[in-house]
Amino acid sequence: MGRTRPAAARGGPVDEQTVEQVGLPLRVDVTRREHATLLTCTGEVDLATVSLLRTVMNDEVVEGRVDLVIDLRGVDFMDSSGLGALIGAHRKTRAFKGGLRLVVTTPALLRLLAITSLDRVLEICSTLEEAWPADG
Repeated sequence: MGRTRPAAARGGPVDEQTVEQVGLPLRVDVTRREHATLLTCTGEVDLATVSLLRTVMNDEVVEGRVDLVIDLRGVDFMDSSGLGALIGAHRKTRAFKGGLRLVVTTPALLRLLAITSLDRVLEICSTLEEAWPADG
């Protein structure tokens, strides 16, 4: 009888969850694969919501999942506190020999990353497939 490879071996999700707080305009969907964790953000990343994103990113790294992909295509707004959280996650993942990749397509967020020169520091991808390949 044939065996089915685990989802992680096929590149599929190992674990999925949604993290949100009632009343906050930010939701973070977490999808874990063996080789990386995808955090899909929807809403606004600002002073009122950044602690949610920061906590989720930190929890992943603390649990040993140090390769993070942050999908920001669903983010309508980001302020300097959001940028600070991304810089912090970048530093933390690198300290643990991992990495951080962002998926960004919205012109406003691309402009924000460019004028702050973070587009030179952070790895920015235009598609999810580029940032989070199924084959690891």
